[in-house]
Amino acid sequence: MGVLTFRAIPDKRFVGTVRCAPTAPSIINFSQFLVSDFLPMFPALRAFSNRNYRIYWTGFTVSLVGSWMQTLAQSWLVWDLTRSAFWLGIVGAMPQLPSLILGSIGGVLVDRTVKSRLLIITQAGLGLCALALAIITFAKVVRVEHVVIIAAITGLFTAVDTPARLSFVTEVVGKENLGNAIALNSTTFNATRLIGPTFAGLLIPFIGVGGCFLVNALSFLALIIALMMMRDLPPPVFNVGTSMVAQWREAFHYVLHTRVPRTLILNIVVFSAFGYSYVVLMPVFADEILEKGVRGLGALMGSVGIGALAGGIWQASLTHKARRGRIVIFGSFGFSIGLILFAFSRSFILSMCIMPLVGLSSIAMLASTNTLLQTLAPDHLRGRVLGFYTTSFLGIMPIGSMVIGAVAARYGAPITVIGGGIACMIFSILVLARNKRLMVV
Repeated sequence: MGVLTFRAIPDKRFVGTVRCAPTAPSIINFSQFLVSDFLPMFPALRAFSNRNYRIYWTGFTVSLVGSWMQTLAQSWLVWDLTRSAFWLGIVGAMPQLPSLILGSIGGVLVDRTVKSRLLIITQAGLGLCALALAIITFAKVVRVEHVVIIAAITGLFTAVDTPARLSFVTEVVGKENLGNAIALNSTTFNATRLIGPTFAGLLIPFIGVGGCFLVNALSFLALIIALMMMRDLPPPVFNVGTSMVAQWREAFHYVLHTRVPRTLILNIVVFSAFGYSYVVLMPVFADEILEKGVRGLGALMGSVGIGALAGGIWQASLTHKARRGRIVIFGSFGFSIGLILFAFSRSFILSMCIMPLVGLSSIAMLASTNTLLQTLAPDHLRGRVLGFYTTSFLGIMPIGSMVIGAVAARYGAPITVIGGGIACMIFSILVLARNKRLMVV
């Protein structure tokens, strides 16, 4: 507790001073306390010692909560409009489909521009898409075709936004804290996966799906403001001296002929096509198989987020000496097993217990893959390598979503998800486990 005392100074009025307990930080010095005293006690939070990263993380978090609210609300809207697993697959594919073609090209653009300015443009575009969807939903004129079109336009901005965001983190924190920052971002991504769908599931009965879309539109302002507040960023590394085609070929040659990056990206292609597309079928599991409706959908997505949150915290606590290649392998196995078990389950409680394994394994594999690709890639190629990562993750996923939606419409969601899990398991055994180089990086 602070003690207030006064002392007399000749020819002056009484001057007040405050004596505080040595360990109690004042409000004025809270930021200094956070950086010098608090954060060192928690190595998993060391990236927060960087002021720009703290600002970026705050805007990133708010934006993600809104995005996850829209993800659930949009899925429920499509299911309510069509009652069709096929349309769930189509709409689930649209936000990522442009990344199949534009993801690697977006990576080239990232390497040729100032990333912070590019991110402001992409975030504004994404916000306008969400606002348009909110308006037509409130006006009660929305049809599934409208959702498909807006989702596709969203995908155009996402194809550039994703590699820009991923590579921008390196400029903010540097390579020393890169792995920690990536893990913290992944933790945040999945913590908001828990928070966003939970909020949406609770709020839809009161504000409707249109309200969720409006919240998402406003949330993009947080990251835009954060980007404008950042100061003293290092000079951006970009090159416009050669053509975009030549730069694309240079990055493609690197990925094709460098063993570990090639294996990592091929792994993401397989899991995006056969594994991660399970998300588009979650409304089917929640409503028809487990009979829990939209709140059950929010709970299932939240349970994935709990596991992913735990996985992200674990990843953030790792040092730069961690064998992340092994984590990719074990994460791939865990994800495959969890997916198969979930598809067999007919108990909501059991499903809620299984999905954290899917979330933890997923974040372990993705965060370690992201870290390895960024640390192994040369600085001048980082944006383009992450562009290929975007293509393999977001670009391939919509193809898997459309195929899975069509297969599920014919054979049912459980059989479809079981088949996808088996395909991922086979790849993990035949490729990842046999790659000795991956075991030592």
